[in-house]
This record gives sequence, structure tokens and C-alpha cells, in this order.
Amino acid sequence: MGDQIEKKPPEATPAAPKKTENEAAKSFWTTLPGILAQLAVLIGAIAGLIVALDEVGIIVIRPTPTFTPTLTPTPTQTGTSTPTPTQTPPPTMTSSPTPTFTPVVVSTATPSPTRTPTPQPPTPVPVPRLELCVRLLGDSVTVREGPDTSTSVRGRLPADTCLIFDQRLPDNSWVRIAQEQRDSSYVTFALGWVKSELLSESDEIAHLFPYIPEDAHLGYYCINTGSGLNVRECADTGCRQTATLSWHECLLFDARLSDSAWLRIAATQDNEPYTSLAGNWVSTENFSLVVREFQIFVGLHDMHPYFDLLPVVTPPPTPQGIISEGE
Repeated sequence: MGDQIEKKPPEATPAAPKKTENEAAKSFWTTLPGILAQLAVLIGAIAGLIVALDEVGIIVIRPTPTFTPTLTPTPTQTGTSTPTPTQTPPPTMTSSPTPTFTPVVVSTATPSPTRTPTPQPPTPVPVPRLELCVRLLGDSVTVREGPDTSTSVRGRLPADTCLIFDQRLPDNSWVRIAQEQRDSSYVTFALGWVKSELLSESDEIAHLFPYIPEDAHLGYYCINTGSGLNVRECADTGCRQTATLSWHECLLFDARLSDSAWLRIAATQDNEPYTSLAGNWVSTENFSLVVREFQIFVGLHDMHPYFDLLPVVTPPPTPQGIISEGE
């Protein structure tokens, strides 16, 4: 047994030194679980702080973002509802009646052409001058001072003589020779008068302007009857007679009846005795009055176209209440 070698137990490896508490704790917080734990604690602390501040009133947490999206869809629906009742049908209704009324207007204007075909061709567009020729072959035409055979003779025109005329009497019975002529030898006949029936193309005479003396514009007329003319208080033969005017007496008149059967004496007169007759009336029957410029004429002329230049008035009622149309 002495030879037996004593076997020693193997030496134990020295144990690693134990870490202290601080080192163990420090190593934990540096690991990933420790960092996450720290963040969780920090977030919880911040959340608790925010809740505490909200309760105290320092900060106010409002769920504003929640209400904002709810309000946004509301106007979107309102806007969508507006175009839904599209105003397209009303315009269609409005346009329909428009063509319906248009033909009515056209048909209303149609009666106008019915009035147009009035017998107005005798009065075409007036012309300032017209050339007419003597139509007599074997005799001459007499040119007179005025439109009447009682006036003095200015000269005579041989057959086929053509002159320019500028005015006519309202009844187209006489025409006046114009001052300007193509042939200077006829200047001496200027403003002389020739009977229309002695000229060619007498139907064209109506185109000339009618001759209106200045006395007709003034209402200056003379008595043209040898028996005289009665003056009455009103426009009726039953009215009281106030005076009698003799042949060739001339007065101013300022008004007439609508048919020109009676003329009213004007207040202003050239002769003083006539002023007392102002407002009285005389009859125009039987060519009893003539324009003063024509008072030297012996022949009878219808002055009604000139009477019509005076204004129309409504006279006071006559004693009988009826206005007579003649003397």
C-alpha cells in the first residue's frame, strides 16, 4: 500500500467575484429591457403630469380634432343638395311662352298695312321746281301778275316754250314761274302766273309746293262780296249782328271752327275801328273772304286751304245751342 501513490483531488477553479448591488442595477438599466422600462415610466409620468395640469386648469385638453371632421361633411351635403333642384326646368318654361307671344305681336301689326293703302298718291314727294311746256300750237299763253285773269299782263309765251315753275295755287289752277330759268330771255317772266290748263303735263303740277302768301299766315283777309258781310257775336246766323263789313275791307282773324265755316276776328287790328269787333265771328260762305294779297282779283277763289292755317277753337254756346255752318 506504501507504494500506492496518493491521489490529490483536483484543484477547484476560483469562483468569479460577485457583483455588487449597484453594479447589477446599473447593468440592467443599460440593457434594452431597462431602456424600455425607463421610457414607459417616463411616458406614464408625462401623462400623469398632463392629467394633473388639466385638472388644475393650467392646460385644457379639448377633443377639437374629433369635431372638425364631423363639420366638414355637413357643408358638403348642403352644397350637394343645392344643385339637386337644378333651375334648368324654369328656363325651359320661360322660353316656351316667348315664341308663343311673338306671333301675337306680329299679327297685331298686320292691321297697319290695311290703313296704308289710303288714297294718298295725289300728294307725292313735293319738288321745289318743275319744267313745263306750253301745249298750245297756234296761240300764245298769257303770263299775268297774279293767279287771276283780272290781273295785268306780264307777257306772252309762244307755243312749245318750256319754262321752270316753282309753286302752285292749292287747287292747282295756276302755277308760278320760277326766278331761275335756263334761258335768260325769260327772266322778265319771273314770278308771273300761268293757267295750268294751258301747259303740258298738268297732272305733274300737284308735285309742286303750294303757294301760301304771308297774309294767309297772318290771317289777313278782305271782304270779297259786293253785298257786304255781317259780323255776329257768335258763330251762328241766329246770333246778334254787331256790324256789317263792306267790300275790300280787310281784317285780321285769329281762329276758326273745325270746318273753317266761321272765322273769329282778332283783338289786334291795323285799323282802330275794327278792335271793337274782337271776338266776333264772320261766315266764309259763298267766297265771302279772300287773302289780302288776292283782294284785287275779281274772280272767286276757294280760300279754305288758307283758312285751315288758323288754329281751331271751340266757341261759346250759341243762344240756340247749335252752331250753324253758314250765314
